[in-house]
Amino acid sequence: QAWRIQTSDKVVEPLDGLSQLYHEDRIELDRSLSYLEWRIDRHPGHEYRYVMCLQDDKLIGYVLVGLSTWNNELRVGQIVDYLMECGNADCIFDMFDGAILELLNMGCDMLSIWAPADETIRDTLKRFLGFRSSFDFPLRLAFGGRTNWLVARELNESLSDYLCIHDPDAWRLTSAFSDLA
Repeated sequence: QAWRIQTSDKVVEPLDGLSQLYHEDRIELDRSLSYLEWRIDRHPGHEYRYVMCLQDDKLIGYVLVGLSTWNNELRVGQIVDYLMECGNADCIFDMFDGAILELLNMGCDMLSIWAPADETIRDTLKRFLGFRSSFDFPLRLAFGGRTNWLVARELNESLSDYLCIHDPDAWRLTSAFSDLA
């Protein structure tokens, strides 16, 4: 393998490379180190871990996992966010496998993930990591099978030159940051 998996319970220097993993054709949240430290590392109710994939000490992908305890003491793990440069299924498998192992080490009883838009990631999770349910089932049930849309109310003029905010494919939101959307 040309990469290695590293985990951390707080923001570390390799995560400074996250901005290099943004997709130019997507509207992405700025994941600066100071923001991640404030939003993730200092969260009072959830436990988080960063799973990083490094190649020659360069960040080529990361998965953020979180763990929360429900009222019945069930410890629910979630793959909260991910970004990756690599489209290699083996690399994706190693990153998500590392994320799941990290959740198990944290004492996770149940795991959930938002449906990934990237087909390679979705297939890797379904085929190699044992995710069996239909990824679109919960939302389709909640919305009666109708397509879900986000409504953009304001747009910075500089973005309008190259991003169409009315195109659902231009948005990439994750559960970690949904209250900011």
